[in-house]
Amino acid sequence: MGSIASLVLTWHRLHPPLGGAALRNWQNIRALAELGPVDVVSVGPGDGGPPPPPVRRWVHFDLSRLPSRRGLPGLLRRSWWVRPRAHPWAMALWRDEIIEAVTKMARTGHSELAVLEELWFHPYCTLTRELECLTVFDAHNVESRLRREIAPTAAGLIDRFRTKRLTHQVVALERDLVSRVDQTWCCSETDARQLGGDAGRPHSVRVIPNTVDTDYYGPVRDGSIAPASDAGGRGPVIVFVGAFSYGPNEMAARVLVHEILPALERERRDVSLLLVGRDPAPWMLEEARKRRGVRVTGAVPDVRPYLAEASVIAVPLTHGGGTRLKILEAFAALRPVVSTPKGAEGLGAIDGVHLHLRAIDEFPETVLKLLSDPVAAAGLTRRALDLVEQNYSWPVAAGRIRSAVAELVQRSV
Repeated sequence: MGSIASLVLTWHRLHPPLGGAALRNWQNIRALAELGPVDVVSVGPGDGGPPPPPVRRWVHFDLSRLPSRRGLPGLLRRSWWVRPRAHPWAMALWRDEIIEAVTKMARTGHSELAVLEELWFHPYCTLTRELECLTVFDAHNVESRLRREIAPTAAGLIDRFRTKRLTHQVVALERDLVSRVDQTWCCSETDARQLGGDAGRPHSVRVIPNTVDTDYYGPVRDGSIAPASDAGGRGPVIVFVGAFSYGPNEMAARVLVHEILPALERERRDVSLLLVGRDPAPWMLEEARKRRGVRVTGAVPDVRPYLAEASVIAVPLTHGGGTRLKILEAFAALRPVVSTPKGAEGLGAIDGVHLHLRAIDEFPETVLKLLSDPVAAAGLTRRALDLVEQNYSWPVAAGRIRSAVAELVQRSV
């Protein structure tokens, strides 16, 4: 296979990659750059900038700064609920300015491969195929499963109706996209079985695992990076990392603040909780204001100082899909992890070998045991680092992507 030019569409600012979705995007971009030039169109808050190596060209759009849509386009966006394969997030991305940028980049860059990062770029599948690009859908989650899981939590008649309708739309959108693209990438074998089975195209789905740059977390492992705040006089710190605009992460934060932390405080008054990530909900900020033991950072430029501060990484997730980059980051940083089985779904991590898998009500006891037995905690973290280096480091993803793209190109000849 010779050089192949790629165009990546992503709903996250390109660089620096902050949060799980952005880290996966960056992993894929770096791997694609080993195969040829990569151009990126991204959408999200903030400004763009010069393309960071190894990206050739980068165009960024902040939707809040684009002109509001009036007339028929605005009406169509508001009528998503009566259209069979529409979703407000997907329709928000279907903008003339973005369409023009994608078209120009594909034509001037001679793009042969287009990667749609996440389901919400569904409308662009038709465009990229018209531009004669082999088209890949990179599914960060099985969104249909996630929507079904969270639907029962809707409160009130209107919220239940909206949630039910959104779930129906997501199911239709996901099946349609998997059935139309040339290849679908996903994070785990579990996701692959569901995506391929639902769309009747299991042969077109390839597993590209979430991976991390293990060298990046070396300064946490060797202690050369300072903790985010002065730990003098501070007791153990329980850390949860995530973008809190993602519903399952906010739900996990609620469990930590209202259930797990109070149980820990009854045994150790010096324990504290650190919630790290963008878009904290107002209730989280209020808890941090009222309670000494709760801290909320908001968006951070570098997660490593907060990992350096962590005594234990807690992942009490009960919903969601994909594989948890937050756990892989903790493994790479030599930090012990306590997770629900759902939180570690899709990883080859074994309970009692690489981490502890527990029900929510068992978290406090397990965290306290880790804090009281540093030798056992060190054993977990060493084995977890070995797992990441062998199965979840960047070269692993690069090899999988190289094989998947080669297969696509060969099939198209």
